[in-house]
Amino acid sequence: VDAPIKGEKYTILGTMTDNFDKVKAKQNAQDAIAANPDLGCMVGLFAYNPPVCLQAVRDANREVKPQ
Repeated sequence: VDAPIKGEKYTILGTMTDNFDKVKAKQNAQDAIAANPDLGCMVGLFAYNPPVCLQAVRDANREVKPQ
């Protein structure tokens, strides 16, 4: 995605690829967090993506418990 895609309830800011490299996947998550201070969600396509996204969120002290 070259430009954000706006929906009614959310906006897709972009897509990132990692070529099945977990280090690159975490770097992508860290880059997304750094570039978007109000980032509310990340979605990973493969099973290894959500854990590295969560670790990047925790490393950035951005984890918020559901209410």
